[in-house]
Amino acid sequence: MIYKTPVGKLTFTGVDIKTTGAYPYLGDKICEIGAVRFNLLSKHSEFSTLINPDTPLPRSTSYKTGITDEMLCDAPSFTEVKEEFLSFIGDTILVFHNAPFCLSFLSGEVIKPVDNIVIDTLIIARRKFIFKHNTLSYIAKQLKLNMLPIYRALEDARVISEVMKAFVETIRPSTLGDILSVQGGSIKIVCNTVFMGE
Repeated sequence: MIYKTPVGKLTFTGVDIKTTGAYPYLGDKICEIGAVRFNLLSKHSEFSTLINPDTPLPRSTSYKTGITDEMLCDAPSFTEVKEEFLSFIGDTILVFHNAPFCLSFLSGEVIKPVDNIVIDTLIIARRKFIFKHNTLSYIAKQLKLNMLPIYRALEDARVISEVMKAFVETIRPSTLGDILSVQGGSIKIVCNTVFMGE
């Protein structure tokens, strides 16, 4: 049973997305996605692409990320990269910082539930640590990581991966089940509703 798999034998994928806004149900779209496949000892591979959301970027998004409409005009649509992304993540354990936000966008774009086991470093930070703030940037600084998020998807996915490794090193879970126990279960989205599963 996968929940009894030793932590050292697990393969994770840290994932981050950048979006045109915060509300997929109001038409906001993904404009960049980055993913890092890793285990506790090493990084395996990376996936990164800009995505044409077929809508102008708000100034706030461009200011925060540095992504411009000109950069996106020749980028592929999500439909064009969907199969490559799904193949990249495979059946790995997905790691997000604020998983419900990311999954709400991904589930809408993929047009089917994301069935992978999901870990949320934001939830673990709130439940197991006492950080003054729980932003990815603040946590990375407190953990003294050699990288910080810069509001681009691949770079931030790398930071998420390193945060996950640091959390495992601190908490010292033996199995996947131990990690999920800290979190309260895996995260699922069904009909735009977030819930914790097994």
